[in-house]
Amino acid sequence: MSSTNIILAPTPEIRAACDLIDDAIGRFLSARGRTLDGYAELGRYEADRAALPLFNVAIRSVEGVLALARTDLVLFPAAMMAARGAFETSLKAAWLVDCDAHFDRERRWLQLLESEERMEARLAGHLAKAGQDGSDRLKRRDELRAFRLEIERRFPDGYAALKGAPSVEQMMETLHDPQLYVAYIYLSQFLHGERAAASYYTPTSQPRRDAVTADDWSFPLKVVWLAFFRGARKLLVRFGGDPDSFMSEGEEVEVRNALAMVG
Repeated sequence: MSSTNIILAPTPEIRAACDLIDDAIGRFLSARGRTLDGYAELGRYEADRAALPLFNVAIRSVEGVLALARTDLVLFPAAMMAARGAFETSLKAAWLVDCDAHFDRERRWLQLLESEERMEARLAGHLAKAGQDGSDRLKRRDELRAFRLEIERRFPDGYAALKGAPSVEQMMETLHDPQLYVAYIYLSQFLHGERAAASYYTPTSQPRRDAVTADDWSFPLKVVWLAFFRGARKLLVRFGGDPDSFMSEGEEVEVRNALAMVG
């Protein structure tokens, strides 16, 4: 969307909130770099190693929401979908390392690996239904399974395997805020094309004049901020860092106040 074709321009309040979140991301990346430089066990455990790039995905998703907010406020549906992705990915990265015992965390990583096996099997099955060759997917599934089973064979006693992948609701304890699950449910309505999302787009006499307002943007911005802030602090603690070196609870109030000004 070109700058000459903006339908609903971002407000100063939205721009200010986005700037603060952007600044916080930079502060976290600096704090994480310092923390990892002093973390002797970096790379030794799969769960720890997997959580870092997964949280990078969450950060890019947050940045996607910010980019949409700064471009045109009618891009609200895309922001809601990106916010859901940011929330779930941040949550999963934090959940991966939300155990004190290394091997409990490794059990969680194994569940992530098994989930990838299931994905490859599903892709192979649907490729076959479409008359295409899914053998490469099955080969990849078998490689993942063989790798996982070998790890399982060597796993120390006393660390019970998870009974299936946890739901988002079950992982919510990691972020210590059950209300965020309520937000997740509402964000999902946009991703799955439900009626709640369409309510912003009832036909009007002015084509493309969506029923979105600047106030509506407080929802995706608040969700991505809380998911990012709490996930970031969780990761820093796990790698032996000081979460306040990124942002203290007191400093976070400034961001919350800016978000409250959005709507």
